[in-house]
Amino acid sequence: MSDFLLGYGSLLSHDSRTHYSALSDHAVAVNVKGWQRGWVTRSMTELQTYVGAWPVAHATLNAVLLPVDGFSADFRKREQDYTFEQVDPAQVSSAQPQDPLPVTLRDSRIWICHTRARQPANPDYPVSQSYVDTCLTGCLEVGGHDFAQAFIDTTHWQDVHWHWDRHEPIYPRRARNTQPHWQVIDALLKPNR
Repeated sequence: MSDFLLGYGSLLSHDSRTHYSALSDHAVAVNVKGWQRGWVTRSMTELQTYVGAWPVAHATLNAVLLPVDGFSADFRKREQDYTFEQVDPAQVSSAQPQDPLPVTLRDSRIWICHTRARQPANPDYPVSQSYVDTCLTGCLEVGGHDFAQAFIDTTHWQDVHWHWDRHEPIYPRRARNTQPHWQVIDALLKPNR
């Protein structure tokens, strides 16, 4: 039986997932029904708040569908603030008609990282701009402007405490970004600041 992982945060970025998680296979842009994403996963070791996901019947989030061959000890350690939960294949649909879902998906196990505890960001555990840049760069790579906008629109942004670290990044699995990426990201985020 095949396994797939739904990446809805930094795993959206090819650069980040390739360099820090050894997940470099083709990613398919998808929508996942029944899951809400928000800035709620507190890393006690990294002193930051990341996106997390939890079940909500009427919600939808966008993500990438990644083939995986199990989860290594290193990957499990990386995702220690989450549990791996199975998602019904019927909840997953392609976000782009030109990029269809794998034909084996109905007979596969699909996993999502379910946040263990929802704790909003605060000044001691902020959301770092380098992490946001990594997520949105990944969205731009896999699905362009509309997919990045969908990330913003389907993420709970209330009470986000920001840490501006773009030029001295503190996020340990950041994607390599350029000035053109930042300009697009800043324009997308402007209404949420």
